[in-house]
Amino acid sequence: GRELERQLMPVLAGAPFGAHLVRAGSLFWISLQDAPPPRAAEQIDDAVVVARYRPIFHGLLDRGIALPPSAYESGFLSLAHTPAHIARLCDALGDVFASMAPTP
Repeated sequence: GRELERQLMPVLAGAPFGAHLVRAGSLFWISLQDAPPPRAAEQIDDAVVVARYRPIFHGLLDRGIALPPSAYESGFLSLAHTPAHIARLCDALGDVFASMAPTP
């Protein structure tokens, strides 16, 4: 989880909109709001989050990386994931962000 955080934070900082990593151990979620990550489901801006997640999900899938299909689901790391896998995710996500226009 720490390796994911180390590699992913600079990528999220380069997103064309607010993107924040929420992590507890090997469980992670990317908050796609400009505001700080929500502490309750009611604080999620559904329309914005869904619109932002859709191209990310499909862009990563096109690059051979499968994240959960919903913007509200968490990802899980396992012992099978190596720093190289995490680097591949970060590189692909950076490519996806570069292809996206900024959104409100």
